[in-house]
Amino acid sequence: MSEPGAVAAVLAGAKHHHGLIRRGEAYAGGLSSKVLRSLTRNGVVEPVAPQIMRICGAPDTWDQRVLIAVWAGGSQCWATGETAAALHSFDGVSCADVVHVVVAEQGRGYRRTGVRVHATSVVLPEDRSFVRGIPCLDPIRTWLMLAASVPQDRLEELLDAAERDGKIRRDDLQRRLSRLQVSGRNGTGIAASLLHDREPIGSAPTNPFERRFVRPMEASELGGGVSQYQVRRGDGRMAFIDYAWPELQCGVELDGHVAHATRAQRSSDNERQRAIQDAGFELIRFTWEEFRHSPEAVAASVRTMLVRRNRGFARVGAPVWALPEDQKRWEWVELG
Repeated sequence: MSEPGAVAAVLAGAKHHHGLIRRGEAYAGGLSSKVLRSLTRNGVVEPVAPQIMRICGAPDTWDQRVLIAVWAGGSQCWATGETAAALHSFDGVSCADVVHVVVAEQGRGYRRTGVRVHATSVVLPEDRSFVRGIPCLDPIRTWLMLAASVPQDRLEELLDAAERDGKIRRDDLQRRLSRLQVSGRNGTGIAASLLHDREPIGSAPTNPFERRFVRPMEASELGGGVSQYQVRRGDGRMAFIDYAWPELQCGVELDGHVAHATRAQRSSDNERQRAIQDAGFELIRFTWEEFRHSPEAVAASVRTMLVRRNRGFARVGAPVWALPEDQKRWEWVELG
């Protein structure tokens, strides 16, 4: 290939790598050091890290910055933690300024401004993936790495959404965990404990709002229900109720910002609720704002519904979630 043709091919290839070129790949493509110096001098490319160049004028994007951080760490470096979670579109994870990467043992000396470097002795072949051309840990290993750094409540919410979206399968996660837990890696104990106590597949909350509703519910005497309970509607179709008490034929629907925002979505919600109620299942609805700002009112409404559905029992005490833990207990009393 002629020199101009080689230059054109290397520059065209950079389009698939967010405007970046690795020096080794440029050499493999037929460019010499002299040609690269000429391209730099003429403002065609510019150095951004050791052995990495960027096409001048290429957009400065978050993906590009992540790829620079990963490439600069060498062949045994991958995006991890919150950065990998953002690449995999985990719920509620944004593209933060600090880039998290993980390197194999031999890369422990890697340092770069704006990059948080983690080290590991093992990255399994199945741990590795690519998102938009960026080497990163796959969703399972990403979640396991997060187990060592994020609060357990948040970790559980991330798994709820990842299972819902099909990013993580429970059996695959358990198999991967069993392989990595042998060496006692950070976070694996937390992950194992969370999985041990987790609801059966299909019965876990599917978003942070549901999980944050279920936690105080299960910790109180109002618990004992089932998340994502499947019921046959009055029109014969199947539906899932966010949190239900099947034996009392009642439940709660939770309206977040996204899934219930438009007029069409609210109309569909109402139609669905009527069809469920036609089957004899009572439902009450709460918005995120109600749950966040008036938890006592939410708890009182749930209590009222449970008592109404089972008039042989009543609660003693005020169902106020905001009270200290030692004041949150209620007792069942039987009414003659």
